[in-house]
Amino acid sequence: MSNVPCIMSNNFSYVRNPGGVADVAENLSACLQEIVPNFSETSPRNSRATAATLRRFASEVLLEAQYWRRDAILFFPNYFALPLPGSRTRDVVLVHDLQFKSYPEFHSPLRRAILEFAHRVARRRAAGVVFISRTTEADFLKHYGAPHLYKTILNPVDVQGAKSTSSRREIESPYAIANFHSYPHKNVRKVFELFNQVSRSFPELKLVVTGNHREAETILQGAGTPEESVVFTGFIEKERVLNLSRHAEFFMSASLFEGFNMSAAEAAKLRRPVLLSDIPVHRELFSDYAHLFDLGSPALDLPRFRAYLDSFPSRPAWTFAEDTEPSAVAKQYRDFFLEIARAR
Repeated sequence: MSNVPCIMSNNFSYVRNPGGVADVAENLSACLQEIVPNFSETSPRNSRATAATLRRFASEVLLEAQYWRRDAILFFPNYFALPLPGSRTRDVVLVHDLQFKSYPEFHSPLRRAILEFAHRVARRRAAGVVFISRTTEADFLKHYGAPHLYKTILNPVDVQGAKSTSSRREIESPYAIANFHSYPHKNVRKVFELFNQVSRSFPELKLVVTGNHREAETILQGAGTPEESVVFTGFIEKERVLNLSRHAEFFMSASLFEGFNMSAAEAAKLRRPVLLSDIPVHRELFSDYAHLFDLGSPALDLPRFRAYLDSFPSRPAWTFAEDTEPSAVAKQYRDFFLEIARAR
């Protein structure tokens, strides 16, 4: 493989602050550069035009055309690839989740059509497909069948940034943290409702909410959460998010659906308690580490949660801490790329 160039496409990054997908791509870029021979990247020009999505796909097609007759691996870290007829490229597609299948109401008809097309193309024409969890792999196989070559490789989770920042607490009051952008599947209202219940037992506790939340104050009022109990940071740099997570009493997420949950994984690697919704991928990755709660139940089992917090210091480290180390993830990708290179 040493003579075969490997090009990672970052053409998806036209979106400002795209969240977990950008974190995964950034972590992958850093670790793959260290271990994959002839690795390089391509990125789009910054654009906030309404045609940015179409420009993104056009950029991917142009990338394919650029390497059309070359023996190269093209790595697409966000589901889209379109191998051209007669192309010598070997396309590798990273599939994060199939949320649009479980919650179609969260996506426009056009976006669902694009996602459906992209995943069918990946299934039939990609040289290899990587899934970020067994849960995502199972969903893909259920809806589309098995790709030619595929492998589940957990996301690289890098929390070194927390060590590079000051050890001083940014917020002196005890606080829980919910760090994510406000998308429908993040179930923000439920987070506030859970915090209301927990705060009855911990009256001094605050809730730190990071990320972009356009309607957060409206949701906050609807959930009956006192404004003085919540700190909205807005979108902040990753090092600051990690530092806030490191000092939090616990991390909380009430997601309806996830393909991995990078924020929860970061909290787990920082050895913080984690309160998570009981959904398939959370059971897969965090069942022996987190406190899982039933989304269908109106009330959190507070005595059991308090017992979890009390026993937490004696609990073992997160099971997947070593598997998600960037160096370990990079080796798995390198081996998968080698397998693809040898397959032709």
